[in-house]
Formats: sequence, structure tokens, C-alpha cells
Amino acid sequence: MIGLRSLRVRLTLTFVAVGAVLVTAGYIGTAWLLRRAVWHPLDAALQEEAASVELVRSADDAEGEDEGEREETDDDDAFDGAAEVASAVARLGRERDLGPDKFLIVSAADGRVIAASGRPPPAVDVSDRSVLRDGARFVVDGRSQYRVVTHRLTEGGWVLIGVRVDRQVRAMRRALLGLLAGAVAMLGGIGILAWSMTSRATREIADVTAELGRIGADSLSRRLRPRDTTEVAALAAALNDLLARLELAVRRLQRFTADAAHELRTPLAALRARLDVALARPRSADAYRDGLLDAVEQTERLTVLSEDLLTLSAIESADPPVPTAVDFGALAIEVAEFLEAVAQEQQRHFNVTVGEQVLVLGEAVLLKRLLLNLLGNAFTHTEHGIAVRLDVQRDRREVVLTVRDHGGGIAAADQHVLFERFAARPSRRGGAGLGLAICREIVARHHGTIALDSRVGTGTTVTVRLPSASA
Repeated sequence: MIGLRSLRVRLTLTFVAVGAVLVTAGYIGTAWLLRRAVWHPLDAALQEEAASVELVRSADDAEGEDEGEREETDDDDAFDGAAEVASAVARLGRERDLGPDKFLIVSAADGRVIAASGRPPPAVDVSDRSVLRDGARFVVDGRSQYRVVTHRLTEGGWVLIGVRVDRQVRAMRRALLGLLAGAVAMLGGIGILAWSMTSRATREIADVTAELGRIGADSLSRRLRPRDTTEVAALAAALNDLLARLELAVRRLQRFTADAAHELRTPLAALRARLDVALARPRSADAYRDGLLDAVEQTERLTVLSEDLLTLSAIESADPPVPTAVDFGALAIEVAEFLEAVAQEQQRHFNVTVGEQVLVLGEAVLLKRLLLNLLGNAFTHTEHGIAVRLDVQRDRREVVLTVRDHGGGIAAADQHVLFERFAARPSRRGGAGLGLAICREIVARHHGTIALDSRVGTGTTVTVRLPSASA
């Protein structure tokens, strides 16, 4: 059941609420304009006829003054004997252009009726001063309604004029009902349109959810199909990117698990065999010592292999390095000083050359591991006495690291697999076959390149290029 937690329901309710406010405002405004269009002209016409009575009286007063025939009277008797006013009222009362049952009453300031025409409704009582308030209003007489206008005379008194407006009222009601029906229909249309639009938008989200639910751990290579809506397409693209990263992480985990299970099996089996042989029958102290030395050697291999596997897994799964400027030259000198004792022990000529402004962006710990692995390979896999050279220089926008030895070299057929895991199998000289694989991952994390060039009988050169921080 769809509840208020549904995005579709919330969006539809929001659209309907906004539409209701707009439709209501439009209905009120249109109704006001309609009423004004119907009643304002009628009120103006009634007001004009009421004012015409005062014009007749003013003309009669002016004529009397010119002839010298008008005698002074009190204000309350201002309309006594005004035959012209009575005639004008009678004439206006006979006109029906403004509506049926027209009435017109002229009263003095004390409420005394001076002239009248037509039959006013019982609710119109000139003796009641509340009836004689200025402006236009409705007066109800049973089922009939009258539009009444009061006009105050400048010399005192009032003119009350009105017509029956049943026809206009019925037409107004029908118009307002039509407007109301149109407003309700419009609001319903807004609701239907909002529901349709939100259903289409949320349908794509529901499709993405369903498609994502069908992707399991064994099908992480699948991707969500592109969508038509920009926002949903962006969501699908972000989820595809997440799936790609998740697939890569799972593959790395599976590869780490497979490598650990496969590569640890051999040294563990060898260690177990050495211990079983040593414990099979009583031996001399020298024999036990030899067995323990063999066990220590296998333990060291296990330690190196475990550390390299964990290091490689950590490099692959860790977040990108924080872009910190590292003095690669100072780091190379530090590593060279650390290995100088090994070079002397192996009677090697170990030459180090460092240029200026060899700054790179990266992690000092990983770059130090890169130097140790490359130099360690050169020291481990060449005969004692073979010269090794380390060179760090700035080349335009790059820092170039070169490790060169003059050993026996590597056959061309074997070079292209050396950076793969366990491509170089562990040998009697140590190593787990992961050194160059670790170097490749470190260089890739620093957006650089690594290449190996070797010739049998000439030697091996490993070249690493990293973006310069100075550039």
C-alpha cells in the first residue's frame, strides 16, 4: 500500500496543494471581476438617475430665483411643491431599461417622502435611517432581490432608487457555479497530471532499484542500462561507477585470497616436512640444528611472502595518496645510505646521482618502498661485485628514477611477465616474486610509468617516471 512515505505521493500532494492555492486565488479573483462587471455598471446607472433628480431640482431653483418668484422656506420644506421633481421621478420610474419593478423615492432630511414612483419592497422603509446609508446594497424580499442605491442630496434629504435583479443574481450564481466546477476540474487535472509525471519519474527509480537488486556477488560485472531522465541517468551512472569499484575490490580480495592460499601452501608444506623429518627418529644435535635452520629459512620465506601480500593488498585497496610534495632526491639518498653497508658487504660499486628540484606528489612511505624494492632486486638477483647505479633526475615535467646493474640480464621472453604477481618465482636468494608487482602498483597510484629493459650479458635497467610536483 502506498503511504505518505512514498515520494510519488508526497510530490503529488505538493503539486495539488500548490495548484489548489493558485486555482483558489484565480477563482476568487475571477469571481470578484465577474461581480464587478455585473454590478458596477448597474450601480453607476442607478447612481446617475438618482443624481439627475438633484439636477432637476437645482434647475428649478435657479429659474425661480431669476423670476423673483421663489420665497424663502425652511430646509425641511425644500421639496414642497416641486412639481418638476415629481414629474422627473415619475418619468424615471416608468423606464425599465435597468430592470423590472423599478422604484424611486425622494425623501426630506426628516424622512418625509417628497416624491415616489413604483412599489418598493417592504424592507425599504425610509423612516428607518439605517436604510438611508450611502452606497449600493442588496435588499431581499421573499424570493426576490433588489439592487438599491442611496444618493444623498446636497440640500438635505435622500434619493433611494432600486430595481429587481433576480435574473442577474441567477446568472451570477450559474457563472460562479461554472467557475467552481472549472476550478475543481482544473484541480483534478493538476492532480492527475502530477500523479502521471511523478509516476513516470519514480518508475525509472523503481526500475533502477529492481535492476540493482538482480546484481549479486557473482554478477558484479553487470551494469545498469542508461536512462532517459537526466537525474535518473546520473544516478545510474554513479551506481555503475560504484559497481565498478566494488567489482575491482572483490576481484582484489579474491586474488589476494587465492594468492595467499596458493603461495603459502608450499612453504608451509616444506616447513611441516622439515619438522616431521626432524622428529621422525632421534638425531644428533647437529642434525637437529640443521633441521631448525631449515625451519627458520622456511619461516623467513613465509614472513616475507605474508608481508608482501599484505603490502600489495593494502596498496591496491587504499584510498589515493594525499598530494604531498616529497623530495625524491633526499629519499633516494636516505635509502642509498641504508643500503651502503649491504653494498660494501657484497663488494659492489654503488653509485648514486641526484639532481635538483626532484619533487613529486605522493606518499613518502610508498616511494621509499619503491626504492627499496628496485635496489633490493638489483642487489639480490645479481652476483656479488656487480656494480649498481641509482640515478634521480628532473626531465621537464617529470622526475625520472633509474636503477641500473651490469649483471647477467634477463631473457627477452621473460621480461613482459616480470611485473605480474609471482612471475619471478622465489629463489634461493630470497624474495617472494611480488617485488616488481608492488612497484607497479605504487607507480600507478602516483600516476607514473615503470619500464624494464634488460639484455643478456649486459645488464638490466628499470626506469620510473613520475609527475613532477614543481611542474
